[in-house]
Order: sequence, then C-alpha cells, then structure tokens
Amino acid sequence: MHGRGRLVTSTVYRQQYSTLPVWLADHGIGTGAYGWLIAVNGGVILCLEIPATVALRRRPPLPIIGTGPVLVGAGYAALAGGPYIATAVTMMVLLTAGEILYKPTATAHVADSAPEHLQGRFQSLYAGASVSGTVLAPPLAAPCTGPPPARCGRSARCWPRSAGRCC
Repeated sequence: MHGRGRLVTSTVYRQQYSTLPVWLADHGIGTGAYGWLIAVNGGVILCLEIPATVALRRRPPLPIIGTGPVLVGAGYAALAGGPYIATAVTMMVLLTAGEILYKPTATAHVADSAPEHLQGRFQSLYAGASVSGTVLAPPLAAPCTGPPPARCGRSARCWPRSAGRCC
C-alpha cells in the first residue's frame, strides 16, 4: 500500500474515534454502546491478529493488503443500513477484519521491500502516513458532524462516501 493509499485508509479507518461516536449519539445510541464497539475491536484484534498473521504469512502480501481497505470501506458502508446496534456491530467487525489484514501485512511488506540501509526511513514514512489519519479524520468529517442542516450524518449519506474513499 503506497503512502497515499495508507493515508486515505488511515483517515477513513480513524473515523471510528471521531465521527462514529457523534453519529451514534445523534441517533440515540449511548456512549456505553460505543464503548462496547471499541471493546469488540480491541478484543477481536487481541484474539485474532497473531493467528491471522501466522496463517497468512506464506501468501503474497499485496492481495491481503488490498483486501483490508475494502473491508474497512465495507464496514462504513454497512452503516448506511441505518442507526441500529446491529449495523454498528457489523461495521466494527468488518472494520476490525480489515485492520487485521492490512496493518501487520503492510507494515511487514514495507520493511521487506525497503533497501536494508533505508528500512528505518521507510518505516518512519509509513508510520507517519498512518498517524496522519488521526489528525485528518476529525476535520474532514466536519461536514458530517456540523450543526444541522449542514449535517448529513442523520441520513447516513456520509458513511457510503467515507467507504468509497477507502476503496
């Protein structure tokens, strides 16, 4: 995954920390439910990331890396189904599956692809693209979370757009 792709995927992925809780609250879904969604994310990663990485280690990395952002996008697209706990759980499971596929595989691929004397620089640039998504996600989501009627989050139109950016 090139730097631009990583930046876009990271920005979309990290909407779960800025836009998602606002969208859930706008639809009457409380902070406790959001907390459980984030716990599902962490729990699934904790249980499945290492076994998935081991199981996939002999496969070509690019198809795995390419599938991850598609799953992240599909997760946000699932929210277009409406403001329900079930759609939010579906979103988080897809988002987490995408994360499990692309993050460790892409990180290893960057290290493996770099010339030996430049591995640190390649890793730093890759990490910078990833962290930049944290900075960019909230302001880019402002149209979805601004005051009504500018807010499109109520109609779930922003989630398919966000998913499309990822894919």
